[in-house]
Amino acid sequence: MVEFGELVTVNPGQAWRHEEHHFTPWLVQQENLDKLSAETGLPLLELVGREMREGSLRADVVAHSPYNFLRRTDMANRELSALGQKRHDFWRFYTREYPADLTLDPGYAGSNIYENIGDLTVIPWLIKNGVGVYVRDKGSNIRTEQSELVNRFWAVLRERYPGVPDELVVGKNALDDREKWTEMAAWLHDRLRGVRYVVHQVLREENETRS
Repeated sequence: MVEFGELVTVNPGQAWRHEEHHFTPWLVQQENLDKLSAETGLPLLELVGREMREGSLRADVVAHSPYNFLRRTDMANRELSALGQKRHDFWRFYTREYPADLTLDPGYAGSNIYENIGDLTVIPWLIKNGVGVYVRDKGSNIRTEQSELVNRFWAVLRERYPGVPDELVVGKNALDDREKWTEMAAWLHDRLRGVRYVVHQVLREENETRS
């Protein structure tokens, strides 16, 4: 006869007494990253590193997917998690509102979109509580110190659009509220247009300096 256990609510602190020394080492084991992938809708996560910094930002865990979402053709056939489905639905909503902004596979359900422009990569991103746009050196990652070109981009961007934040935080679990998607999409559209304008400007100035 099969014996069944009983599900009970347990305080995470009982299993992991210290986040850095107990929980994080458990999380970065590949089998647990695989479970995280299944819950977030990402096809696969591989560990990049722990306790990593980029500028003023610090990440306890950095992982990446070896798949290029923009070139995968089987995304529409994958079973998505609840979060993955919401991301998929938002990006579909966005591309309907602003069809000229982004080109995505029909089943795309990721958080980040990577667009290479010259030596820079523009990254529109989506999380549960908002949206944003980030720019870094082409081919770099969170471990890589960014170039003077990237630093100049941010300086020019903030001079041209003073006071405009790098992200729009709409509220907790904003992704669950479709009524907020119009605001999120409109902000991302405007910000992405401004970011691309400045990217092209600093790249043009860089080419003029080299020549």
